[in-house]
Amino acid sequence: MKPPNLVMSYQMYFSYFTGGIQNIYPLHQPIAPHFLYYIIKKRGIRKTEELRALPIHSPARNKVKHSLDYITPGGIFTKRAAQYLVSRSGIIVLDFDHVPNLRALRKVMLADPILGPSIALLFKSPSGDGLKVFVVTDTTLEHELNFKILVQHLTAYHPKWIKYLDTQACDIARACFIPHDPDVYLNQNEELTPAFPTDHKHLDEQNANVAGTSSRPHSGKKALADTEAWVKAVELAGGFPDRYASWVQIGFAFASLGEIGREYFHRVSRVSPKYNRRECEKKFSGLLKDYDGRTDIGSFFGLCKKAGILPSAQHLLTETPIIPNQVYGALPKFLQSCCQPFAEGRERDVMLTSTLGILSGCFPTVIGLYDGSWVGTNLYSFIVAPAASGKSAMKWAYQLAYPLHTALVKERIQADKGTEEETPCLLHQLYLPANNSAAGLIKALADNEGRGIVCETEADTLSATLKQDWGNFSDLLRKAFHHEPYTYQRKTGEYYDLANPKLSIVLTGTPGQVTSLILSAEDGLFSRFLYYTFNAPPRWRDVGPKNGLGDLSAYFDKLAAQVSLFAAKANKKTIISLSEDQWQTLNTEGEIALASAIAELGDDVASVVKRWGLMTFRLAMLLTLIRGLTKKSELPETIRCNEQDFATALSISSLLREHAYVLFESMPVQGNSNTKLLQQEQRVALRAQAIDLKEQGLGSTTISKKLGIPRQTIVRWTQNN
Repeated sequence: MKPPNLVMSYQMYFSYFTGGIQNIYPLHQPIAPHFLYYIIKKRGIRKTEELRALPIHSPARNKVKHSLDYITPGGIFTKRAAQYLVSRSGIIVLDFDHVPNLRALRKVMLADPILGPSIALLFKSPSGDGLKVFVVTDTTLEHELNFKILVQHLTAYHPKWIKYLDTQACDIARACFIPHDPDVYLNQNEELTPAFPTDHKHLDEQNANVAGTSSRPHSGKKALADTEAWVKAVELAGGFPDRYASWVQIGFAFASLGEIGREYFHRVSRVSPKYNRRECEKKFSGLLKDYDGRTDIGSFFGLCKKAGILPSAQHLLTETPIIPNQVYGALPKFLQSCCQPFAEGRERDVMLTSTLGILSGCFPTVIGLYDGSWVGTNLYSFIVAPAASGKSAMKWAYQLAYPLHTALVKERIQADKGTEEETPCLLHQLYLPANNSAAGLIKALADNEGRGIVCETEADTLSATLKQDWGNFSDLLRKAFHHEPYTYQRKTGEYYDLANPKLSIVLTGTPGQVTSLILSAEDGLFSRFLYYTFNAPPRWRDVGPKNGLGDLSAYFDKLAAQVSLFAAKANKKTIISLSEDQWQTLNTEGEIALASAIAELGDDVASVVKRWGLMTFRLAMLLTLIRGLTKKSELPETIRCNEQDFATALSISSLLREHAYVLFESMPVQGNSNTKLLQQEQRVALRAQAIDLKEQGLGSTTISKKLGIPRQTIVRWTQNN
């Protein structure tokens, strides 16, 4: 589904709920008015016609109505209740019921000189005899007050129509069912003025005064964060221009930061073989004394760009979201036990993401039907963070399947002893070594009937393997993700035919190691991984025996024994499926996410969202399987995913999709395309502008309008800055 190509400078979002009114938890991707317009115009025909054909006030009619998807026009919610409001949209819905002449009312609303320009959306209600009018209002006023103002206006100027208005519909968390209406109205003006706005002149003056307090365009903690990133980039690149004129210009740029800039000046100067600490110290003191305010740190950034030096991906990792506690509470008990030793936050999230990746490779006989193809539970997961930031929890996930791996190796040894022929035993190992040649790794996978897990704490290990035979091995990883056949042949006589490869990959690495493995966001490998990425400063933690962790080796040995029992129990073909409502939810979430991501990040991000759907399905399969394996009864041949596991899978995958977007923006462009390089630089520049405006006191909506960037992007760029 591709939304209409409309430019909307107002950025309002609603929560979208599937499965009817009994579902109080929204999809993870909020919806904007222009996407809602498209859904109303193109979808829901069958249910809307079914509803309107049933007798008025009949239980059957009411049942169909309550099964429709719905939104909360009042804003974004984590749960459909006022106390769970995340952000207001500013929309007030005028809900007219049992109107004898809808065409006339529609005309009156749009022609109203005050309301008309502020109407964002207008469409026929599910019943067919009502009208929903979405009016933009001033968010500096309370939701209920805005509603009362609109009611007073209608009472005074449209007394004929006020009797059809539901005057009690002022709850900010009120649901609005989504019908089909081919004549839905969408305001396509670039600016929508709120109805009855308050006087904001004094606020504009205040913002101007705040902006005037900054002596330079690049200032405050944002400048320091950027400077650190660019300086690190210079240190890593080496060969920075060391002509005297450039050196002085760099010095003045660092002098704009005051005394803080002194150490930065030393670090950059150190790159040159001409560096002399005493001379550098003396020069900076002089530059600091002579600084006249005409140069700022942006001059240094510009010199870096001219030298072909850009900050590493690490700098662009914003404060990505953490998996919420309610997700952990909804996990199968076994997964809760795996994560229990770790403190809330990054380390626990790393453990869960790694564990899901490891377990996804332990059950090759479990399948599900997705988009016409049978798929396994296999996942590719990648933990991306700076060194010493808490990625080590992954080693305990590795231990979970290690007894299963050693059992398979022993089985191979015993089989080899019983035969005189040198024939390899199938399925003789679970973990496949990434520290190998490309051909060796392909052979190991072939010996295992195309099944196995690659688990590495340093992504560079796998990168080195790929570089030996990039074309073939990268092709293998891409095809194995979808279980597509893969053939490998060499002049030496080596020949391997993998009919249905099922590979799981779990990696940890630094931001710089991502681009060693995956060349760019356009590389097909990028969209095949679930990413968990963060940028946490190194911290010392209590390593003594009283730190509360106990003997983790013994703890995970017990859990690993359970994994071996699980694998033995799941040794027959098992089919896991979703319900019709779950498929509808997945499709709707995917449609909205795809349209939003393309609008925000461009067409190249489409593959990330499309493969997100498959990864969500695999996560739902895996959670369903693990819950089934913990029961005493035998595993049935077919299992339907329950609502809890589906919702949990959707929560995890949607959050990790946000992490993927962050990495997507930081990836290098492919083929040194000037156009894409320019786009990347523009994003970096816009992000810097957004954070500067946020520090000046402007709100996300104001910044969104000013820069022409979606409000959600502004929130993500500026959070925790």
